[in-house]
Amino acid sequence: MDNYIEQYCQQTETINKVFEFYKREFFNNYEFLNSEERKSVLKAMPYCYRIWYYSALISHTSLSPANLINMQIKEKYDEELVVLPIARPIYTRKKLTDFHQEFVIFSVEDHPVLKDLENFMNNCRPDIGVDEKGLLLDEEREKIIDSLTFKEIFYVTFLTNTSYELGLLKKMPSIGVHRAMAVTRNMEVFFNLSKREQLKRIIEAVVSIASKQMCELFPLDRSSFSISSLRKMIRDGIDLNEYLSNIMGKYNIVVDFQELEKLDFESIGDIDIEALPKESIMALAIRMELAFAFDAYITTPLGYYLQVLQPIYIHNYSAATHFYELYQAEHSNVPLIKLYFIMPNGFDLTVLGENIILDGNKAKHQFQDLDTKIDYMQTLEDIYQYQVINPLHEWLDIAEEPPIDIAATYFNGKPVRKVKSKAELNIPASEGDEVITNRNRAYVFKIKNTAHKRKYITVQLKGSQTISQIRDIVEEGYNLDFEYLYSFFMNNKPFDRDYEIPSPAEIDSEMTAANIKLYELRLIVGQKFLLIYDFDKKISFEIEFLGVEPLEKGAEYPRIIANRK
Repeated sequence: MDNYIEQYCQQTETINKVFEFYKREFFNNYEFLNSEERKSVLKAMPYCYRIWYYSALISHTSLSPANLINMQIKEKYDEELVVLPIARPIYTRKKLTDFHQEFVIFSVEDHPVLKDLENFMNNCRPDIGVDEKGLLLDEEREKIIDSLTFKEIFYVTFLTNTSYELGLLKKMPSIGVHRAMAVTRNMEVFFNLSKREQLKRIIEAVVSIASKQMCELFPLDRSSFSISSLRKMIRDGIDLNEYLSNIMGKYNIVVDFQELEKLDFESIGDIDIEALPKESIMALAIRMELAFAFDAYITTPLGYYLQVLQPIYIHNYSAATHFYELYQAEHSNVPLIKLYFIMPNGFDLTVLGENIILDGNKAKHQFQDLDTKIDYMQTLEDIYQYQVINPLHEWLDIAEEPPIDIAATYFNGKPVRKVKSKAELNIPASEGDEVITNRNRAYVFKIKNTAHKRKYITVQLKGSQTISQIRDIVEEGYNLDFEYLYSFFMNNKPFDRDYEIPSPAEIDSEMTAANIKLYELRLIVGQKFLLIYDFDKKISFEIEFLGVEPLEKGAEYPRIIANRK
């Protein structure tokens, strides 16, 4: 049966196309990172994918990849199993170039975690090197990680902690060197149990570990995190925002959760802690700790690893924001692991969870159930419209390129510029504006990708150089492929032909980027204008003119310089 299901997944377009949304989101943002920024993302890849997999493809809907894929599996086979597509990275010459989708099937009688746990314990025989906390040493972990279903450090930690909790692994008395030993007798008893009983005991072990960890974090509220409370919460399925509100109430904190949610979506460097009310600071601190603990010890083990829960994130996954925060965290002494785990808004029991946890009964709540069948191909088109087309229209700030008067615009098959002189490109200056016309100065520009405005480069060009050389330095600074067709829009409005400076490849005219020098533009200090670098890929840059400086003797221009605030 498993082979048929895997084959069905591989051959079903409406399942495979879901994965394309992840690759687009990941690589459209990854390609703009420099080598240093990519390091933190590469470490976090499995966790980025997991959060995306349970996030809504259209905000505030039930259309997460997990739900969309498994609804189709359930309609086709009506079996008590869950299918998880895992993103396996593909490297070419040590460079990440693509992802391969591997379908893993979870059922009671054929569960990957049971196989991994047995494999893990066999590797611990007769004993294994651990650190002072009892976790596997790096070299021991590396020996086993590639043979596991989830090739993640935290998954090895999950297997280790679960083994201790089940009594399969035991720390050895030692002086100086830490070791743990496999408890052979307990292993024999455990692995001779039925698969269902093994899974039940693993779930109980997860709940017990979570209770200990959360009671340690929140010692004033042990009742909320007792084993019985967590067990009931998992069985019933709850809105975790309400759950968090109840926790806050026990600390006598009243907070606007909509405002708190906005804070969650702000980047680390953008939160002004001093300006926040005291209650918001406390709420934010509690939420961050609870979010980490809840996801790390409950929804990731029971959800992603065991597939008995289906976490629900009601918003779209933003790779741009997550990548930025990972980089900021790594350079702000914030443990990266804190960004690997984010508490979902809620969760459902999967069909496998109902089978094991509820002994085949239906869950009390099902937040992502749909009342009617849907047209999956149409749904994918709607998602594409939401994720790709609509943001493009917002990016352009118009529904489509303004209509062109063909008779006035085209002559002998070539576009004719509406702008007849360089003076027409000048933005009118207001009183007090500083207008620069000096050709013998270094012009300084701050250049941001419009999709990643927190990241920018600062460049210098001579006033006597052409505006096309800004395009050249953008290509170098952002490591982009060369593009012949591009345009500058000096009023910062895309497709406004009254202020457009096109590439020389677009028209045969003196009014192109290769012929217009910077000093001729009468730039205003603080002026912003737009470069559409690639019309097909929708790559554009906002360019801000910061002013001029003396030319540096012997320096080559254009050049990238240190960023300024």
